[in-house]
Amino acid sequence: ILPGRKLLFRVRQGALQFVFMKPLLAVTTLVCQQLHQYRTGDLNPSRSYLYLMILQNISISIAMYSLVFFYFLNRKALAPFRPVSKFFCIKSVVFFSFWQGVVIAVLFRLGVMHPVPPFSERNVGTGIQDFLVCFEMFLAAIAHLYAFSYQEFQSSPPPSDPDRSPLLSRVRHVMDVTDLVTDTYHSFVPGAPGHLPPRPRPPDLRTPPPPATADGLRHDSDHEAPVDRSKQCRD
Repeated sequence: ILPGRKLLFRVRQGALQFVFMKPLLAVTTLVCQQLHQYRTGDLNPSRSYLYLMILQNISISIAMYSLVFFYFLNRKALAPFRPVSKFFCIKSVVFFSFWQGVVIAVLFRLGVMHPVPPFSERNVGTGIQDFLVCFEMFLAAIAHLYAFSYQEFQSSPPPSDPDRSPLLSRVRHVMDVTDLVTDTYHSFVPGAPGHLPPRPRPPDLRTPPPPATADGLRHDSDHEAPVDRSKQCRD
């Protein structure tokens, strides 16, 4: 396990990388669709869906691991905020729905599921995914009532903004991405405040000692007094 500061730094990097990988993969998907190289659920190695799915799975797994690890490191401090229920409500919508689509694509690839005429394999897979998501979002909406109770906001209302109405002030607070920009700068830009310092170079143990002079004395440097090694041995 890494030391405390370095461990938290790596956990923050692991969570933030998904924030940039997700839109990057989305743009890549749009480009591949325009080039007719992408089709949802198509695991053909000659198409891009398989490789984009692998990259997204790696990014999701790293982010999930980092968030869970962060919770176990700080579970006592986070206990009053009930982070476990909030985590599952949000991440189940983002992550589990994606993995659900991957499982459906694999089941069609293995022959467990089949197209139903006149619908193609893609239509059947998309229809199953959409139906499951509609049912799951109903359950997620009920879970949100418990995880994100309005009572938490009543006990600690946000600070008022005298220049704007309370509604606009809250919308501005939600849409503010300053924290994301700041965390990204401190996490990924070398030399930024809060970034880990570069790893120190290990000493070169292969450097030979300075040679002895003709008078039997060994000079460690040009600016140090000579050291009589023979006198040290006699002492």
